[in-house]
Amino acid sequence: MAKKSNAQGNLPLILISRRGRLSSLPAKCGECGQHRERIWRYAESNRESPIFLCERCKPKVSDRSFGYVDVFNKGLFDRRGRY
Repeated sequence: MAKKSNAQGNLPLILISRRGRLSSLPAKCGECGQHRERIWRYAESNRESPIFLCERCKPKVSDRSFGYVDVFNKGLFDRRGRY
């Protein structure tokens, strides 16, 4: 079974750090390759440069990298981390 090709080639994207920032500028998602308005920037991954992830791909890559989906992506907390 062949692996799915992504925007950067055949290597699956793996995050090294969970720390990411919501970017104020639109950019191209490193997983699906589409330009998005709301996009997260991650500095540490298995790719050379910082990568961007759209909100659709962020849970999938987080699960692949750390074994679970980031709870802050679910909308349970406000901007300051409170309920």
